[in-house]
Amino acid sequence: MAKEIEGTREYLIGKNVYIYRPAMSSKYWWISYKLDNAKRRHESLKTEDRTHAIMIADNHYEKVRDRFKVLGPAAFKTKSTMRDCLNHFIKFKHQKEMVASERRAKQVIAHYERFIEYFGSELEITSYSPTKEQLSNYIFWRRGKTVDGRDGYKPASGKRPRLSKTTYNMEVNSLKQVWNRAKQDGIIENYPAVPVETITAKITAAGSTVEFLPSEIPELIKNFEAWCVDPDELERKNNSKGIKGNIRHLKSGYNSFHYICRERMFCFAMLLLATSTRPRTLAKITWGDIEESQVDGVKMFAFDFKHSKVNKPYIGVAWGFDLDIEQILNRWKRHSPTYKQKNNKGLRVFDVAYRVKKNAKSMSWVEWTRYSGVFKKFLEEYKILKHPIDPKKRRKNRAIYSLRTTAITMRAKSGLPIATVSEQANSSINMIEKYYYRNETSSLMKTLSSLPPTDMSQGKVVSINKKSKKKRSSKNG
Repeated sequence: MAKEIEGTREYLIGKNVYIYRPAMSSKYWWISYKLDNAKRRHESLKTEDRTHAIMIADNHYEKVRDRFKVLGPAAFKTKSTMRDCLNHFIKFKHQKEMVASERRAKQVIAHYERFIEYFGSELEITSYSPTKEQLSNYIFWRRGKTVDGRDGYKPASGKRPRLSKTTYNMEVNSLKQVWNRAKQDGIIENYPAVPVETITAKITAAGSTVEFLPSEIPELIKNFEAWCVDPDELERKNNSKGIKGNIRHLKSGYNSFHYICRERMFCFAMLLLATSTRPRTLAKITWGDIEESQVDGVKMFAFDFKHSKVNKPYIGVAWGFDLDIEQILNRWKRHSPTYKQKNNKGLRVFDVAYRVKKNAKSMSWVEWTRYSGVFKKFLEEYKILKHPIDPKKRRKNRAIYSLRTTAITMRAKSGLPIATVSEQANSSINMIEKYYYRNETSSLMKTLSSLPPTDMSQGKVVSINKKSKKKRSSKNG
């Protein structure tokens, strides 16, 4: 306790609360008070006027006394950093009036820790006012981009960092929820408003995938055939020791693996067009998930996509684009490392084995096992990476997902009912109507959705796992 100047002490409430002027700093008045089971505290009132000091001391003591009744010793917290607010939220997260559930509490803590990682744990909330520029930089940082020399955010799962408009709004709500908890408990007096509305305009909405035109499909398949060149056959035709063409610069022992990856990409792309499924779902399919069946004398192939995590597992039927699915599968069976194994029903169709020597850096082996990278190489080589007509779509490159979008678009334009397209694409009817039937009128939508599955020139579209319904005879004959 600092020594007082004699004659300056003045009691306010009994002998527990009084103001005085310390000898070390006689410029300002100080308050001294003691609450139950707590040490006596001395705090500066930051004023030289005695009358003003008495008013400030009365108000301050009432606030501290009320906080002490609720929080106990926590009422005397002097720090108000981001870490203090989070620790206080963790302490009271079990209270249902503040947090809806334990899962939401963990989510709030995870969101707030990302802000702490970017803005700093020792940053004081009372002096912190997030500007538009600061939050814009935070958005870029959360998307994995380097901001002001600071490396971008890296998720613990190893996946690509993303930040959509919905996720950002949820993080801001978590920020406010932690600060609100700290404010009610007296850790901070108030917190600044976060300018969410001005930031949402900077978050661009996810654009639609650039599909292929119907006229491009035959040329696409033809280019794929030319792209899958067997290096041994090419060497025999050229009757030369070296490999010519676009794979002549490959390392020794690499040509066969390179060729297998191209064949795998060809089969993978054709099945995407035929089944209109998602690339990630098709990549996890096993040999036991493929079933051959006869539907009205037509050979059909059903794919059990039980690994689908986007929606419920479903059965997909391969048809369309005049593709011979049996020929495509037999072509890949000749090269597939997993098909040649015993008891291959549990092995994935598109897995390939590759070896790299110990302590050898050969990323080219790894990159050829990635569907997106290999498909991009193919599009760049044949100069079909961009949309040929639409200038707006030319701003975005085509990707492996474009094959799924193309397949669904072709089915939608062929006159199939929405229910059938939705079932085969494993997507909701609302999504199919919004993005693939968007150019149709509402009356036509109702007509199409009420029609039964129809016969197409490519084969009859019928789910393998469902029995076909008998046609009802009309009363009018």
